[in-house]
Amino acid sequence: MNLRRWLTDTRVITIPGSLGLLLFGVWLFFHHRTPYPGNPAPDLTLYSLDRGLAYELRSFRGRWVLLNFWTTWCPPCREEFPALVRLWEQMSSDGRWVFLWVNVAEPDNQVRRFLQDVARSLERSPDTWPVFLDPTGQAGPRFGVWAFPETFLVDPRGRIVERIIGPQAWDQPAWRQRLQSLAGSR
Repeated sequence: MNLRRWLTDTRVITIPGSLGLLLFGVWLFFHHRTPYPGNPAPDLTLYSLDRGLAYELRSFRGRWVLLNFWTTWCPPCREEFPALVRLWEQMSSDGRWVFLWVNVAEPDNQVRRFLQDVARSLERSPDTWPVFLDPTGQAGPRFGVWAFPETFLVDPRGRIVERIIGPQAWDQPAWRQRLQSLAGSR
C-alpha cells in the first residue's frame, strides 16, 4: 500500500478520532458534571462588592440560597434586575433565604455603574444589595451556566433544587409564594 493512499484512508482518521471522542466523553462524564436539581451545588468562592470579602458558598448551608448569575452587558439581565431587587426587599427579613447575585467576570467599577443606574430607576440605594463578584469567571462554568441570567435555588443541605434559565418576573407574588413554600416544606 502506498503512503499517500494509506494517509487518505478514512479508517486512519476515523478510528483514532472516534476513540479520542469516546475517551473525552468518558473523562467529561466523570470530571465535569453539570449541576442539576438533586445534585450538590459546586462550592465556589465569591467576593462581596461592598467590602471585597471572600465567601464560600458552603458557608450559607443551613439556609436557602437564591444564586443568580448575571452580567451588565446582558439585556435580559438588565430587564430582570429591578424585579430581583424588589423580591429581595420583600424577602430579606425572612431569614430563611440568602440572595447571592453573582456578576461574572466584569470589573467592579463597571458593576457599580450598572447598580447605580438600576438604583436611580428604582429610587433606592444599592449599598446593601447582595452583589458578589466572580472576577475570574470560573463560578458560572462550575454551575454549567451557558446563558444569562441563570438562577439556581439551593436548599439548606447544599443541593440544587431548581435551575432557572432566563429572566424572571421575580417580583410577582407567585415567585415569593414559591420560595416561601420551598423554605417551609423542607
